[in-house]
Amino acid sequence: FLTSDVARGAVRGLAAEISGRIAALAQSGEVLVSRTVVDLVAGSGLHFSDRGSYRLAEGLDKWHVFDAAADEMGGEEFAAAGDYHARQ
Repeated sequence: FLTSDVARGAVRGLAAEISGRIAALAQSGEVLVSRTVVDLVAGSGLHFSDRGSYRLAEGLDKWHVFDAAADEMGGEEFAAAGDYHARQ
């Protein structure tokens, strides 16, 4: 149901739309994820804090967005994640 297609070098589709909207919500250095990611990494020891719910695509209910806890991404790993988002 959440698929994306590449057309003329651009990613399109519902998954791309939702990902883009989550990324747009992030502040510098933040790593935001959807409930799907939180569920997929259950048991990994990572912690997330709820950042609220947002309508991420037309016609869908609101989705909860989560922030990866900074204390879980120690030092260099957290900085690298922030650097990655800064380059995007």
